[in-house]
Amino acid sequence: MATRKTAARTTRPRAGAKPVRAAKTAAKRAPTRAVKKKPVAPVPPLAPEAVAVAAPVVETAATRYATFLDSPAPLDVAQMQDLDAAIAADGGDIRRAALAVLTRSGAELAQATRSEEGARTAAFLVACTERYRAPLAAMLELLDTAAERVLLALSPRPDSAVLLAAARLEAGVDAGPHGHA
Repeated sequence: MATRKTAARTTRPRAGAKPVRAAKTAAKRAPTRAVKKKPVAPVPPLAPEAVAVAAPVVETAATRYATFLDSPAPLDVAQMQDLDAAIAADGGDIRRAALAVLTRSGAELAQATRSEEGARTAAFLVACTERYRAPLAAMLELLDTAAERVLLALSPRPDSAVLLAAARLEAGVDAGPHGHA
């Protein structure tokens, strides 16, 4: 299959081309004249308050630390004690029962719930796990908050990375939940 070279074309009309068509083609290929641009009026400077609003918020370690220093305690002592009591209230019974359920196959669980007593016990376990879930979820969130607050408190120390690495090694932790090594 033959290919045509288009890059080597000139503004000369092809042999046998009509003169009007050749002139239009030549005009299309001719370099365009520079268009004189109108001067643009300078943009007046923005007011300082507009710059503060328009500027992207970039949170640095220094601003996070300053915000941390100004922050109040997330819990008071009574809230801490209430949450601890809600988690400890079942004495571990719900946790152990839920874990025991996970050691049974689907067929075994179905068999256990065929009797009226087994079905009532299973339904009660579901209700207890639902009640127990809320304080545990709150505790998980508070654990993350506590770790973040301690990391912020340690951040100005030049040896904070070494201290954290040693503490994680002692506690048997590879890395923190936030990816801190």
